[in-house]
Amino acid sequence: MKRTTLLFLFVLVLGALKVAAQPTFSFSPQQVVADEGELVCLDLRVEDFTDILGIRFSINFDPGVVMYQSIQNLNPNVTGLDLADFDTNQSGMGIITFDWSNGQPCMGAISGVTLPDDEILFTICFLATGEYGNHTWVDITDDPVEGYVTRLNANCNDIGEFIEPGYISVGTPPLQVNISSGDGFNGDVVCLDFDIENFDSILSF
Repeated sequence: MKRTTLLFLFVLVLGALKVAAQPTFSFSPQQVVADEGELVCLDLRVEDFTDILGIRFSINFDPGVVMYQSIQNLNPNVTGLDLADFDTNQSGMGIITFDWSNGQPCMGAISGVTLPDDEILFTICFLATGEYGNHTWVDITDDPVEGYVTRLNANCNDIGEFIEPGYISVGTPPLQVNISSGDGFNGDVVCLDFDIENFDSILSF
C-alpha cells in the first residue's frame, strides 16, 4: 500500500515538473551557410510552451554580416500575435525587440496559450551581406529589452526560458577544432586528439 502511494506521489511530482518546465526558444536551422546576397530565414521554434500569457525579449545579430528583411509565418494559434509586437527600428544596429501578451491581465487571466513542442512561433528573414567567411549569431538576449516570460498561475513572475541561438555563415561554415580530454599524474606524457571539422580549402590558420 505504501509503495503504491509513493509511486502515485512520484508520478504527480513528475507531472507537476513537466507542467512547470521553462519554455525553450530555438532557432531552426541552428546553422546556415549562405552566399552573399542570399535570403536566409530562421524559424523560432518552441518547447514546453504551456499556458503562456506574455513574452518579452531582444533578438541580436551582427548587422555587418546580415541585414534584417522581414518577420513572417506568425503562428495563428497565438492569441493577439501580430507584427505590431515587433520593434524593428533598431534593426540597422542588429537589434529587434519582441513584446507580446495574450491580452489578459496576468493576475486575472483565465487561460494562456499552449503550443505543441517544435511548433513555429514566427520566422525571421535576413539578407546575407557580409564578405566570404563572415558569420554571426542570431540570439535571444536581454539587450536592450530584458527577457521575460510568464504563464497562468505564475502571479506575473518571470518563469525564465532556455535559448538555443542560430548561426549564419557567409560562404563557408566556420572551422571547428575539438580537443579531447585526458588524465595523468605528475611526469606522465598525456596525448590529446585534435579533431577538425569544416577543414575545406584552407590556406593557413
